[in-house]
Amino acid sequence: MPSSRSGEKSPVGTRLELIVSKAVRIAAAPHAAFRKLGGEGGGVLLHLESTAYFRVNELGATIWQIVQDEPTFDELVRRVSALVHDPPADLEDDIARFVDELTTRQLLVIEPIS
Repeated sequence: MPSSRSGEKSPVGTRLELIVSKAVRIAAAPHAAFRKLGGEGGGVLLHLESTAYFRVNELGATIWQIVQDEPTFDELVRRVSALVHDPPADLEDDIARFVDELTTRQLLVIEPIS
């Protein structure tokens, strides 16, 4: 994880640790909308307040669909792995970075498990 010169963790490192925590669920933000693209695969995520959009590939679209169930990170990785033929060794890291990117763009929210 990245850290600052003072030995403190960077906000990105801290956020990634939160994402992979077993004490949180990953959920779609209420102001996020998704549209699956035909023929091309993947889809587009739209931030309804800012109108910014984010294109995702087929794997990103799959992750978005699973996130509708508000899984923990472990559940998300397990479900994606089950759907991907011959998943790469770094799939978990790829999913963490993707979730982090969507969280930064305010399309996903990380919620404590109550």
